Order: sequence, then structure tokens, then C-alpha cells
Amino acid sequence: MKKLVLLLGVISSPVFAQDEFEEIKILDNPRYSLTDKFTLDVDLTFLPLDGYYKPIIAEAALNYQLNDLLAVEIARIGYSFYNHDTGLKKSIERKIQNETGNSSYALEDQALADMRYHVGTAAYVNLLYSKSNFFNSAIVYHQWQLGSGISYYDMDKTSQMTLDLSMRVRFFLSEKVTLNIRGGHSIGFKSDAPRNLTFLGMGVGLAF
Repeated sequence: MKKLVLLLGVISSPVFAQDEFEEIKILDNPRYSLTDKFTLDVDLTFLPLDGYYKPIIAEAALNYQLNDLLAVEIARIGYSFYNHDTGLKKSIERKIQNETGNSSYALEDQALADMRYHVGTAAYVNLLYSKSNFFNSAIVYHQWQLGSGISYYDMDKTSQMTLDLSMRVRFFLSEKVTLNIRGGHSIGFKSDAPRNLTFLGMGVGLAF
């Protein structure tokens, strides 16, 4: 009889242990949230794809997060304050001039050389909210977003309307301040202007 009681005790103990384990919660509630808040982002955006000219655009964007899943970038406005000339155009011109003997030969300027400003809007889906251990010295909280929208690029003598696909990561520095990294690609509809524009940006956001 004692052996039977001991046997029942051994059989039943894992069941109790499993029930207790199922009650353990391993998910944290988000420490920071932008839900029902506006966020003003100030970024520097780099367009690296073109081989001749690489504009750098100073941008400001106003965002509103509807809920834990969706956020809207109401408007993004940017001004191209510097356009890096890679020297490739001049190098090609010199090579052709030397080979042909035509010292007046010149390539037609690319539209991206005259990049002036950019405006756009987008919607984002919040894919992931996570935290990382930063070299055992701090816990970093971040939010990963996938978005799509439309943009208008003004290039002085021409312009381009685009469909944008982008990803943005927000690193929370405090309740109101984030460090943002943003990247993506714009696909143009017009054939007389650059149709593929890759963008990379970094900046800060202020929630209010």
C-alpha cells in the first residue's frame, strides 16, 4: 500500500510542476509607448544610389501613432542643402575627350544634380518592440516599423512622383526622445527623371 501511494506521488508531481510553469510570464509590457502621441522627427537623409551625384537632404517629419500597430507619417519635408559630385562625370568626359580629340565633349547633366526638395507621406506598421542588453551597461528599447507611402522630388527642371517602401527603427533614449534610423527605396512613375532612389537617414524624434 505504501508503494502505491509513493508511486502516485511520483506520477502526480510532474503534472503540478507543469501547471505551475504554464503560469510563468516571460513577456514584458513596453516601457515606452508612442501611442496617441505626435512625434517630430529631424533627419539627415542621404541618396547614395546615383554614380554621379549624391544629395544630402535635411528633413523634418510629423508622425502620429494611432495604436500599438499603426502609425502615420502625416508629412515629411526635406531640402537638399548639399549635393556631392563624385567626379565620375568629369572622369568620363576627360577620357572621351582624350580618345576622340574633341575637347568640347560633355555629358548631359543628370537630373539628380539639381535636386532641390522632397515632400512625402507614409503609413507604418509596428512590426516589433524589443529590448537589448548594451554591453552589460544599459538596456536599450527599440521599435521596428515597416512603411509605404508616396513622395514628390523636385529637381529644378524636372520632378518625380514615387512609391516609397521603407523601414525605420526607433531607439528610445527617454519617454520623449528617440534616435531614428531609416532606409528604403523610391520607385518613380515618370520616365524623364531618375526612377530609382535609395535613401538612408538618421536623426532624432521628439514625442509630445
